[in-house]
Amino acid sequence: MTETNEQVSTARVRIGHWINRGWDWFVEDLGMHILITLIPALLIYSGFIVFLVGPVAAGVALAGLRKANLNRVEFKDFADGFSKYFLPAFLSGLLILVFSTIGLVFLIVPGLVILAMYQFSYHFIVDRNMDFWEAMESSRKLVSQDYFGFTLFGILLGLINLLGVLFMGVGLLVTLPVSWLAITAAYLDFSGRLPESEVPSEPVRID
Repeated sequence: MTETNEQVSTARVRIGHWINRGWDWFVEDLGMHILITLIPALLIYSGFIVFLVGPVAAGVALAGLRKANLNRVEFKDFADGFSKYFLPAFLSGLLILVFSTIGLVFLIVPGLVILAMYQFSYHFIVDRNMDFWEAMESSRKLVSQDYFGFTLFGILLGLINLLGVLFMGVGLLVTLPVSWLAITAAYLDFSGRLPESEVPSEPVRID
């Protein structure tokens, strides 16, 4: 994987399309997605997710990209994202947590916008081998094309995962991977690389 200065293509927010694509990808490899989700789910329940949110997010981002590219996903994909990009993902996760917490403490809306701004940071890290700050800036520039649309997208995903929590938490094994895959679909869409068919027509730059 090599770093690229390619500019993100202009697209439009398609929340329903991204969630539908996330659901389709989830159903195709349901067992493996649930297995991968067990790790962050256990970390959420244990409280350790606060320290490992970045590497975990990098792992699921790489798994999502490989699903989009190869039409399959393996546990190794998650492990590669977690281990190979641990430091930049950890630093991104730490900064995003600090920024969003400050925003949520003072005003809820700015906090939600901050979370939306940086939701693609981990995809830029694993897909384009960027360092943590460059990835965060690239995510911010992408989201700046439609702050309202992407913030609404993030809120809707949050509500979907809230439903997962209400189902005794077990629902998170479905809602979390669908959400992550929907974010992957959005990233590829705004990168001009989301195939309209279920079989990828263009390669994604990943190892």
